[in-house]
Amino acid sequence: MFGVSFATTLGTWSVNGELAYRPDRPLFGDTLGKGFLNSSLNNAEEHDTWSASLHGIWLGGALPLGIDSQVILVQFGADYIDGDLSNLAAQNSITKEAGLTPDDLAYGVAAEWTGTWQAVRPGTDLALDVFIQYDIDGNSHFWGNFAEERLLGTVTLTANIGNEWEARAGYTWVDQDNSHYETQDVINLSVNYKF
Repeated sequence: MFGVSFATTLGTWSVNGELAYRPDRPLFGDTLGKGFLNSSLNNAEEHDTWSASLHGIWLGGALPLGIDSQVILVQFGADYIDGDLSNLAAQNSITKEAGLTPDDLAYGVAAEWTGTWQAVRPGTDLALDVFIQYDIDGNSHFWGNFAEERLLGTVTLTANIGNEWEARAGYTWVDQDNSHYETQDVINLSVNYKF
């Protein structure tokens, strides 16, 4: 793998990005949908791939409702695959379109906001996190990041109690017409102890 990256600041934003080139990267062939099996029987086909990402992070101050601090993260990402893609399997969340071939270019955006109430009681911080991802165009390879027009979202409330305890409640949903996962919303409740 070969890659380049950068990091800088633009006004009040921290900005970074990377570009990675992977020559002869083994990608998952579609055995079930297309009957693909190579001579080595390992169900992989080599392709040159490019991945690019750009991130921005902003740290902010107080907001109404007593929020003491906030963080915003925005991201853009893209995957590119070179060559004949006819034997490859599309992104693994696509379950309603058997035999679908990935696109040579797939890209999407994501944004996350976290607001924190500090010291809601002695030694306890409370954070509200909202994450949204939208895959704009194209389907990645089987293990790739993007499934065209998929919308993902998560809302999480986390309490950090002292240095040892963490309690978290979250809700995650998926809106994706070509997947059986779209009906599998998730509620997550957890308590962690760090030692």
